[in-house]
Amino acid sequence: MLSSFTTPMHIEGVGPSQQMVEENTSFPMYMQSYDNDMEPIVRVDLAGVIDSIVMAIENYVDILPGNDDDNVELFDEDDGNEDIMDMEDNENTENDASLLGGGEHDVPSPIFRELNWDVINSMTDKDLTTHTGLWNESDELFKGLRFKSKVDLQYVVKRYSICRNQHLIVIEFEPDMWAIKCKKWSKGYNWRLYACRRKSHDLFEITKYTDPHTCVYRKLSQDHSQLDSTFIAQEVQNVVQSDHTISIVALHQIVKDKFGYNVHYKRIWEAKRKAIIRIFGDWDESYQALPRWMNIIKLTNPRTKFVWMTSILAGCNRNVHFMCVFWAFGPCVEGFKHCRPVIQIDGTFLYEKYIGKLLIATSIDANGHIFPLTFAMVEDESLDSWSWFLYTLRSQVTQREGICLIFDRHAKIQVAFRDPSVGWNPPYAHHRYFPRHVASNFNDKYRNKMLKDLVYRARPQHQPRKYESCMTELKRLDEKCLEWFNRLDPKKWTLAHDGGHRYGWMTTNIVECINGVLKRTRMLLSLLLFG
Repeated sequence: MLSSFTTPMHIEGVGPSQQMVEENTSFPMYMQSYDNDMEPIVRVDLAGVIDSIVMAIENYVDILPGNDDDNVELFDEDDGNEDIMDMEDNENTENDASLLGGGEHDVPSPIFRELNWDVINSMTDKDLTTHTGLWNESDELFKGLRFKSKVDLQYVVKRYSICRNQHLIVIEFEPDMWAIKCKKWSKGYNWRLYACRRKSHDLFEITKYTDPHTCVYRKLSQDHSQLDSTFIAQEVQNVVQSDHTISIVALHQIVKDKFGYNVHYKRIWEAKRKAIIRIFGDWDESYQALPRWMNIIKLTNPRTKFVWMTSILAGCNRNVHFMCVFWAFGPCVEGFKHCRPVIQIDGTFLYEKYIGKLLIATSIDANGHIFPLTFAMVEDESLDSWSWFLYTLRSQVTQREGICLIFDRHAKIQVAFRDPSVGWNPPYAHHRYFPRHVASNFNDKYRNKMLKDLVYRARPQHQPRKYESCMTELKRLDEKCLEWFNRLDPKKWTLAHDGGHRYGWMTTNIVECINGVLKRTRMLLSLLLFG
């Protein structure tokens, strides 16, 4: 999950340290941390940053509002015959610190307290598909027809040709001019269209147009030259915005039902990617904006912790490779002081452009409610990644002793946990397993439902005698099973020998609930994981 971006030396701040510090541990790294007692000076308009992430534009096709099939926003194909639109990030550089009262909040800001999927959707609730105009796809194009932009012009012409099973080729392409002709021009079909931007009204206008295009192909092909990924993205954008987890198979069927063409899977996949970028923003720009976004979150959520690891590019002092980032929101850091000393850690996949892992630490509050604690984006679940995550969790979030740290039997997590330099050795922490994972591993080896049920019955017993009764019955059914359990410390997976460190929590539903909440965002931009 490597992504190159400029070092944060350009971020204006008083509190944040601007030096890359190499920690003297068994896992060398470059780390950047922020001083909690100092607040950064951020010269960025928060609303402007959000708008730049959404990257919605205000160009629409001039068609009749009653045609629901055409309610899509437009953007260009990135090939030789299509225009590439430059997206400008309009940032307001005025200092917004005064808007927040100039001090820290005792109560978390609404931005933190109200974060949910509805908030993410509200970032893109601007109507992307409102159209007004006088042209309908059943109408013929004509000289003098005007469009707000070249994008609108290209979309209308593409849809016109697809609906009539006609193929076109581009003959001239300039920023302020576009010309096409029939693909069968050499066979006597002398149809062409010429359009340019008029200075008098700053609109694209069809200035030359041959009589109605009468050339028709026999619909034997399963494809159409104008049915490219950009056009498909425009057609399915509303669907993707409603549910960005929709499958490629479902999108393929939508396109097939609408146009009658069996488009290749790869083109549908590319169209969905473009639609997501259009709705939520670009992946690369998202990583570039991480340092600035960190400062914004820290400003709105005092005492928030950020630590990130980078590698310096050879021969370049200003550019670095982004490796991973750790964050814990201020209210979570403060609130954990009043939670039960139990932390569950686990990792889950990120399905965005740059495949990676999201490491999560979750706790339980005094009322038994799930309490999200810390997160980290890493490249993979390697020994270095887990060592760095556990070390940062210990140094930045909690220095309490006697914490019960629950995680599965992942070999690399166990090695990292036992490393004294990481800081989780007793008496600082007590390691416990997820009991369900123990039972699942046992069942994978013996494949016996009766034996598995006995294991499930033994793990939550509070009294040692009842636990021993279950194990005796297990031995009676299959004596070899005890050899497997003899390799496990019973206090790590049973409640009877736990010593009270678990506070009665024997399931993995704490972490799994957080994974479920984040499921819809794990394929989106890195910035959406923060907000």
